[in-house]
Amino acid sequence: MVEEENIITPEEFQDIEKREKEKEKKKFTLFGRKKNEKKDLSSLESRDAEKESLVDLTLKLERLLGRVEILENNRSEVNERITNLSERIGELRSSLVELDKNYSELIGKFDTIYDIAKELKPEKILKNLEKKEAEIEKNNAKIESIEDRLKILSGKFKDISNAIEQIKGLKDVVSIADELNKKIKIVEDLKNKTEKNAGTVETLFYELKENLNKIRNNIDKIETNED
Repeated sequence: MVEEENIITPEEFQDIEKREKEKEKKKFTLFGRKKNEKKDLSSLESRDAEKESLVDLTLKLERLLGRVEILENNRSEVNERITNLSERIGELRSSLVELDKNYSELIGKFDTIYDIAKELKPEKILKNLEKKEAEIEKNNAKIESIEDRLKILSGKFKDISNAIEQIKGLKDVVSIADELNKKIKIVEDLKNKTEKNAGTVETLFYELKENLNKIRNNIDKIETNED
């Protein structure tokens, strides 16, 4: 009895295969639907992205159009600025041309000055100037020595002038002494001739001698000072 229940008839086997095939078909259809759904979702997402990109493009175009309008409105001002800049550029070019000319002229003058300096040989001129400066210094030293000598000579001249004045005074003293000698002689004559008033004459004679001695001493002092 058990063996009869485990046996499957061929008809039942076919039924089982049909069921399995139907199950597989259902699975396949479900898988295909899922794929199609995924494709639909991706297409929708791409469409949304395209819409967003179109919106962005329209916004950008509107902004660009606004800027273009602003530029159109400001075109006159821009043109004026451009003309002013072009005029300034022209002025700058003319000034640069003039500067170039002046610079070339200066270079030419510098070249001529350089050539003249070469011909003059500034090294020799400097050497000659140094020599002249040395000579001037020597002359200054000589002048200083001469000035010192002149100072010494001026001092000596002062001494000589003082000595000359003393000599003049000495001459006066000598003349006075001569007069005194004459007077002494007169007194001596009077002494010899007269005996009266002898005391007074002697005193006068004594005073005269003292004065004469004083004068002679002064003369000796003056002579020693001259030596």
